[in-house]
Parts: sequence; structure tokens; C-alpha cells
Amino acid sequence: MKLVNLAKLRSINHLSQLEVAEYLKVHVTTYSNYETGKAILDANQLIKLAMLFDTSIDYLLGRKKIVRITTFENIDGEFKEVPTLADQIHEKLKKG
Repeated sequence: MKLVNLAKLRSINHLSQLEVAEYLKVHVTTYSNYETGKAILDANQLIKLAMLFDTSIDYLLGRKKIVRITTFENIDGEFKEVPTLADQIHEKLKKG
């Protein structure tokens, strides 16, 4: 089964296939095969991808159109958007 939104989410979050593969602890070829539907993810990998991109498994599977449910945190009496895991990884890579 091809995860119809996987490549799109990776691109939107400015992550390479290698970066996502490293996050999942798989070879980049394996990850590439996830995007094309040549390899099937197990449930744990699917959950990790949903967490990485702050989206639902249904969105990854192409069953829902809602990309992300934004998470907010109360910081000093003010609600601020919590960065996604992908945002955090991207920021860490930018800093070196």
C-alpha cells in the first residue's frame, strides 16, 4: 500500500529521504520504497511517521484530507504553537 501523502509531507517539512530514514532507523532505500509503495511499513513505523509529521495515520493513508491538527501549549499564560517533531529536526540540522 502506497502512503499517498508521505513524499508530500516530507517535502513540506524540508526533510530529505535520508533524514527521515535515519529517524526511522532504516536504510534510505527502504524509506524510498515506503514512499513508492514497494515496501510496507509496520504499525510502529506508521505511528512514528504520523508523530514526525504531526498528522494522522488516516492522512498518511489518504483517507482524510486534514493534514495537521496544530498543538498548542500554555506558556506563561499565553497559548503558543508547539513545533512538530519535523520542525525540531529541521531546526537542529540548520544549526549543525
